[in-house]
Amino acid sequence: KGIYISESGIFNHCVVEYAETNINAGVSLQVSNSHIKSGINGIGSQGSATIVNNTIARHGFSAITLNFATATIISGNTITVRYAHGAIHLNDGSQAEITDNTFSVEMNPDAFGYWGILCRDEPRAHTSATIYGNEITGFGTGIWVGEDSKVTINYNKIFGNQWGVTSDCSVVVDAENNWWGDASGPYHPTENPNGLG
Repeated sequence: KGIYISESGIFNHCVVEYAETNINAGVSLQVSNSHIKSGINGIGSQGSATIVNNTIARHGFSAITLNFATATIISGNTITVRYAHGAIHLNDGSQAEITDNTFSVEMNPDAFGYWGILCRDEPRAHTSATIYGNEITGFGTGIWVGEDSKVTINYNKIFGNQWGVTSDCSVVVDAENNWWGDASGPYHPTENPNGLG
């Protein structure tokens, strides 16, 4: 099943592999300078989490899943998806700062069915995220923003995906000052029809 910590845990310079959920914590979690690989889920948290400078790769569902998580920092990680549902799932009102990570897809023939970052809300639970300075490439959707999510997406490299950012119609997303793969900017049928990004 993996390592489950009901309250708080610290992992530094660890290798955790081949579990259903490699690491899962209920209250607070710190994972740094570690290799988390080849499970169904990589890291799960239901509280606050600091996940920095790790290699997280080859998971069957998601690399990182946050449920009801608060004050989470995900920074400086290399996250590689292989035959997985997505890299990061932010669920149920989770709050996260996602900065300076590299997201990519390795050997996934159906990569366009998956996403780099999923921000999803349950009723009355507002997921929020600041997504800054990341590289997200090779996914079906780089970042998917669900209804009522509050997400800021700035200064990222989002390219080589089928869709860079998608959102529910009611959501306004600040996605300025990103690199979309071409200096002409992202394609939009009316506002930027010559965009090649």
